[in-house]
Amino acid sequence: MRAVHTLRGVVNAAEKKIVFDNDMRNVGWKIKEFYFWANNMDANPYVWGKLWIGNDDGGSLGFSDAQDNRAIAWAQGSGTTPESLVATIVDPDHIITNQLRVINGSGDSAAYLIVLEQMTLSTDQEIMALIKERSQDDI
Repeated sequence: MRAVHTLRGVVNAAEKKIVFDNDMRNVGWKIKEFYFWANNMDANPYVWGKLWIGNDDGGSLGFSDAQDNRAIAWAQGSGTTPESLVATIVDPDHIITNQLRVINGSGDSAAYLIVLEQMTLSTDQEIMALIKERSQDDI
């Protein structure tokens, strides 16, 4: 049986927030679901953000920065009803071994819900995941 962990909260406008810190060896996590919506729909019903892995500053606030391996999911919330809120893309080829950040590139605060699933990693799998988190461009 795999462990499931749920993260939820609010990220302020233009904020990079660490929401998960994994310090267990040979354990990784995968994003199963990611939702992102306006925290105050009356003020601004449109927000967007992304998820970022690794242990660096969390990358740019740019939404479509898909060229970096550390960006693993993107979502936008728009509309004034829960049914019209979320559009999400999650890269299925990722493993979180260190930190996970929520990045809000919007001008208003946003709420998020993230569902993680735990997985056991061999030493080789963990090393490869760590290399990807560093994006091989960090000297």
